[in-house]
Amino acid sequence: MKTPSLFTPRAAARLGLLVLGSFCVGHTVLAAGPSRVRQVSASTWVKQFAAEPLAADGLRAGEKAFLAKAIETARQQMRLAQVGVSQAGSSEVRSHALQLASDYRELHDALEALIRRKGGLAGAPAGATSETYQKLAEKSGADFDREFVRTVATASGQVMNLFEMAAGEAKDPDVRDFAANELPILRAHRNTIADLKKTYD
Repeated sequence: MKTPSLFTPRAAARLGLLVLGSFCVGHTVLAAGPSRVRQVSASTWVKQFAAEPLAADGLRAGEKAFLAKAIETARQQMRLAQVGVSQAGSSEVRSHALQLASDYRELHDALEALIRRKGGLAGAPAGATSETYQKLAEKSGADFDREFVRTVATASGQVMNLFEMAAGEAKDPDVRDFAANELPILRAHRNTIADLKKTYD
């Protein structure tokens, strides 16, 4: 079944009601190394967008919905990563949580810069703590590791779908290119958590 597009009027309207929903599950990657170089780093996007004047608000509804959902996702992932760093029972899971925190901090800052350049997003969510996040925070050791891996594995495909849709369907070149640039790192998150899931299932 084909995934509904964010970039049709009906889907954009529905997504406006869902932006405040829970998106706290995360994605992890292997320790940083030479093979984990972004095509263009998220910090580079921050500098690029900050150096250019703010544009008039010409984004389509689906593009606004993507930016709102993406930045809320990044905030949730940073919170989740912080819990992983402090409560993971294994050094392997903790190191992945550290990488997750670093990647999503860069992504969040780049999204903020892009949103400012586009004139802001009225009514964008401030960020809520979901029930899933709270349940994870109550666990520790091996129980935490197992639930953390299961949780991040569940959401990795959703985040990939979100960015793939924007990369393929957004008309605004900044939004489209930004989403496409982030796909390699998001694929790395998905692939790594799939490997971890084999260990912790």
